[in-house]
Amino acid sequence: MIRHLRERLLVPRAPAGYRPGVTLGHLLRNLGPLEIQRTEAGVAQLRLPAEGWQVEVRECVEAHLLMHVVTCEFRLSVPALQEGEVRLELRHTGALRRTGIACVFRGGERAFFARIRDHLDRDAALLAELMPLDFKRLTLECSKGQWQLALEHMGGSEVVNRMPAFRRYIQVSPQQRSHLLASLSSFTEFLQRI
Repeated sequence: MIRHLRERLLVPRAPAGYRPGVTLGHLLRNLGPLEIQRTEAGVAQLRLPAEGWQVEVRECVEAHLLMHVVTCEFRLSVPALQEGEVRLELRHTGALRRTGIACVFRGGERAFFARIRDHLDRDAALLAELMPLDFKRLTLECSKGQWQLALEHMGGSEVVNRMPAFRRYIQVSPQQRSHLLASLSSFTEFLQRI
């Protein structure tokens, strides 16, 4: 009986007040005129045929004690030209002001990581697009002949609190929208070259 009760209490479930697809709908309105296809309540496909790329946008829910945060993650898949496996994370450097982009090794082959980091350091156009972009998390993974980019932007998220009760959507500004789309285009080109 105690085991059954524990299993019921520990089963993963959405937090109270979570509305699947609502935050994604706000984000899609912020992004403007793109080719959008909603596949599920919290998932959409964005296409930019002129640029030649397609991105999956997925809602991610993070539960806290009396609140939850809904963020949207952009996922880009590009075929890899080289064999090898690596996982890395990109983040801004600088305590008060952004001074650059750091590449952090998270797993895989160290030699492959060093090559990717060197390519990234030499790509001034991509670094110029990433510097003003307000991202919370940016990971790159190469596995089984496929690059996977996951970018979680600070905007396009919703904070929901139960005590005191409030719900606030943080929109993507027009400047951030242009930096986000340009970064995704630059990453598509970058990953097709290495």
